[in-house]
Amino acid sequence: MMMHTTHPRMQAYPYSNTIDCLFGGRHVAETDPISRGVKHGNRNAPCQEILGRRNRSHIAGIETVLLSGMAFVGSYFWYALASTVELTFFHMVFFGTGGILFLSTFLLAHLKTRSSRTLMTMFSGTVTGVHGYLDLTLFDWGPGIVLFAWIAFGLLLSFSAYAWLKEL
Repeated sequence: MMMHTTHPRMQAYPYSNTIDCLFGGRHVAETDPISRGVKHGNRNAPCQEILGRRNRSHIAGIETVLLSGMAFVGSYFWYALASTVELTFFHMVFFGTGGILFLSTFLLAHLKTRSSRTLMTMFSGTVTGVHGYLDLTLFDWGPGIVLFAWIAFGLLLSFSAYAWLKEL
C-alpha cells in the first residue's frame, strides 16, 4: 500500500498530515495493522506526536503576543506614573482602578462558570468606565483617548494570549 507522503518518518504514521489528525480522516492506512501505530501501543500516538509538535511551535508566537501586550500595559503605567496630576487623591484612584482593571481582566481567564464570568465582566466594565473617565479628565482629550486605547489594546492582547496559553 502506498502512503500519501514520501517522507520516511511520515510513512509509519496512520494519518497523512495534520488535517487528517485534526478531523480524524479515514484512509487506507487505518485498515493496515502495521502502519496503525500498534508498535507504539497506542493507535493515536503518531497523531498525538504531530499535534504536539504543532502546538509547541505555536506557543512561542502566543508568548510573543503576551509579551507585547504586557509591554503596552507597562508603558501605559510608566507614562501615567511620570505624568503630573494636581490632586494626589485622583492620581491614587487612577492607579487603583488601573490595577483592578488589570487584575480583573486576567481573572476572567481563570473563571469556569458562565455566571461568574458575567459578574466579572460587569465588574470589569464598571472599573473600566471609571478608569476611562479618569483618563479623559486627568489628561487632555487627545492624549486621554490615546492612553485609553493604549491600555485597552494592551489588555486585549495580554488577556487573549493568556487565555490561549491556558487552553494549550
